[in-house]
Amino acid sequence: MLSIGEFAQATALSVSAVRFYGDRGLLLPAHVDPTTGYRSYRHDQVATASLIRDLRLIGMPLAAIDEAIGLPAADLADAVATHLATLDEDLEHARLIASRLNAVRSSEPATGAPPTAGTEGTAENKEAAKPTVSAPTVIRANDLLAALRQVIPSASTDDTHPHLMTIVIDAEDGSIRIAATDTYRLTVRDLIPSTSGADFTVVIAASAACQLLAAFDDRDDITITVTTDQVTFSAPGHDVQTRALPIEFPDYERFLERPEVATTVVADRASLRDALESFDESGAVLVSVAQNQLTLERRGQRSIVPVEATGPPLHVAVNPQFMMDGVAGAIANEVAIEIEPDALRPVVFRSATDGTYVSVLMPFKLD
Repeated sequence: MLSIGEFAQATALSVSAVRFYGDRGLLLPAHVDPTTGYRSYRHDQVATASLIRDLRLIGMPLAAIDEAIGLPAADLADAVATHLATLDEDLEHARLIASRLNAVRSSEPATGAPPTAGTEGTAENKEAAKPTVSAPTVIRANDLLAALRQVIPSASTDDTHPHLMTIVIDAEDGSIRIAATDTYRLTVRDLIPSTSGADFTVVIAASAACQLLAAFDDRDDITITVTTDQVTFSAPGHDVQTRALPIEFPDYERFLERPEVATTVVADRASLRDALESFDESGAVLVSVAQNQLTLERRGQRSIVPVEATGPPLHVAVNPQFMMDGVAGAIANEVAIEIEPDALRPVVFRSATDGTYVSVLMPFKLD
């Protein structure tokens, strides 16, 4: 038998990583001392730990690793090939972004040259430079519709604040940002279009966004064309037109910056959703993070989710349904949660494997 330190050394893993994989059920210790809690491992577990290490090194999600452990060699090779194909697709997207960034940089003035007066340098001038009719932007329907499903729950349903019963679509520098907020929470999704048109910013009703979900098939490519007072979403065979609302969407981007000091938690999305579902909407839930555990508590009710935590122990009180929405919208199998030492600062949810999803939740004040 190997102690956890010896086992970690034999597998080139940290002790905390060995504990984490054990807590997730991927690498259970062969023996746990009932008095001290010390974990021991068999020599034949080194191969499994090494496999987990290598699969994590190529970026495979924990849920997929769980399925891969114990597979015959041929099936394991197929699982790795499938994951690599996904990575290749992500790399192709990254290359597309890099190409657009290079194109933008090559069109900028030489370093040190001041912007041309009246055309660049201020937000007002930038808005004025945007065309009345945008050159069409083309985006994959499954990307756009998935993004709308993620952000729509954060739009307000309170008709006393109609300017918040909306979503904003902002196309700039070869990317599209979609956002919604009811002031208690904010959800943002960034996408890369297949074909970039002119930059635009447009606000539409959240109800109109819901209509888009019913109107288009995930397999279509959708073309977005913006005029002064109208947005047209087009796919083969049909168009959907909606009003471009003449309102100013709240300034939300300052909430998207990563905090300088925070505790970051990486959790299995399905496990966290299961834990949250046990709480009704009757009040706030206290969320505590310590020793690679996330604890949800309210009036004697408690759920514990094993997590990978970095940073000091912290706690914050949140609306469980809003937290559920933030977790449910995350991409892939894991979600990263950032909690600041100030319990009144927003809690931030990000995709753990794809940084294009961000949901920000305002906490409750702790008594």
